[in-house]
Amino acid sequence: MAISYSTILSLALGATAVVAQSPVHRLHTHAESATCYARRYPDLSYHYCNLKGECDVHALHDHFRNNGRNEGRHFGCDADRNKFTVT
Repeated sequence: MAISYSTILSLALGATAVVAQSPVHRLHTHAESATCYARRYPDLSYHYCNLKGECDVHALHDHFRNNGRNEGRHFGCDADRNKFTVT
């Protein structure tokens, strides 16, 4: 069992209980991140994804780089912003 630095520090400072660690988040592939980006914004999903849910990953990345970032959009998968799972 691995013990995190914060747990060791808490015990060293006299903590009487160990607080549960936050869940580990899985890293997403570039394609999954682009799909999350499209699904977060219906206008992008409409333009860059087909009815099967397949999205043009490269076009979505280009859109974010050229427009989305300046528009304040968020690229990638973020559980706080998305209410769906990538299939």
